[in-house]
Amino acid sequence: MANTSDEELTATHLGELRALLVEKRTALVRKTEVGPTEARGDQPDPMDAATDATDDEERVLLSERDRAQLREIDDALARLESGTYGVSERSGEPIGYARLRAVPWARLTVSEAEADERARR
Repeated sequence: MANTSDEELTATHLGELRALLVEKRTALVRKTEVGPTEARGDQPDPMDAATDATDDEERVLLSERDRAQLREIDDALARLESGTYGVSERSGEPIGYARLRAVPWARLTVSEAEADERARR
């Protein structure tokens, strides 16, 4: 019996994975659509000003991360449409269903992603 992580992707799997991608995309779009922060004006207290600056930096970083993830999700949805979803962009090997359930925008197999992580250390 095939391991769930090695299962060939069925139409049902692809539908579930598409729904996960769309759900995550919708949540990210909603998050990024939150209006700009209110102008705080001049902060008389230097600690308040420093805290506000740090908060602003964190929001910018988070939004950059969100935009990058949104691009990954859009790319995964495009791969679904083109029929190349669930295949490693590096080796052409199938990406396991369990991995795609965990990271539906995955571009590499688990072993390839682990090797990349080890190389970065």
